[in-house]
Amino acid sequence: MNNQRAYEYVKEQNFNHSPRTNFIFCEESAGRIKIRTNLFKLGSYTHDPNTGWLSSQLLALYALGFTGKVEIVEHNLSEKLAQKCFLRPNKLGKLCAMVAEKFELEVKDVGEIRHKDLYASTYWQHSATGEKNGSILLELELSLLGYQTVFTNHAGCEKSDVLTESGEYVKTLNSPDFGLPDIVCIDPTGSLIIIEAETTKNYKNGIKQINQEKFKKAADWFLSHYPSAPDARIYLSTFGLTPKNNEYIIGHTSKEGTTTLYCDTKPAYKRNIN
Repeated sequence: MNNQRAYEYVKEQNFNHSPRTNFIFCEESAGRIKIRTNLFKLGSYTHDPNTGWLSSQLLALYALGFTGKVEIVEHNLSEKLAQKCFLRPNKLGKLCAMVAEKFELEVKDVGEIRHKDLYASTYWQHSATGEKNGSILLELELSLLGYQTVFTNHAGCEKSDVLTESGEYVKTLNSPDFGLPDIVCIDPTGSLIIIEAETTKNYKNGIKQINQEKFKKAADWFLSHYPSAPDARIYLSTFGLTPKNNEYIIGHTSKEGTTTLYCDTKPAYKRNIN
């Protein structure tokens, strides 16, 4: 029964997400789940978003009580790097050793991972200071008001593709001259809302950032994929202490998790499409 729940979870992952780099699939008749990803970046195993994705998948299978076999069949690492990545007591290595308590875990070029209790404390820790605490909750609050998210890039998370007006998914520009926001959404009037998230402490730096030319270029680029949008507007969101003023701020989230919206605030930049 537990394995069936895990298989259903895997199928849902493949239904909801385009398997560009990360892919998880099941072979129910063999009692096996296979995972493919890319952990190689900058000459080492430093691909944080994909490492986070892999960790999440392994922990989900662990929490669902899966008792079959999990094979990581591709990671794009050399044998030497793979040994360092999966067998040393780093975060991923510790997690692999933990989940091996419930299911067999085999990694390409490494072999079977043996169960060990390597934790002096919990692996997952609550973050109480990062800007993503505010941006994630802000995205949820805006969705309740009818805003449609078309792109996210929450701090420490893998950036999404961009959902275009035609329903297709495209990659954002990869250029130092392109300002990459944390949230892009369509408000109920059809306007394109571009949001850069900051902590209240970094409010002034956030203002400087969204007033840079590269953020204006980003507004033009996103507008090119939404020809029906009347305009694009750039805002800031904050997390932490209550800001002294809400200039250019579309939303603020307190450390207690309460989000206050300022949807009528003046944007830092507004680009009309006509």
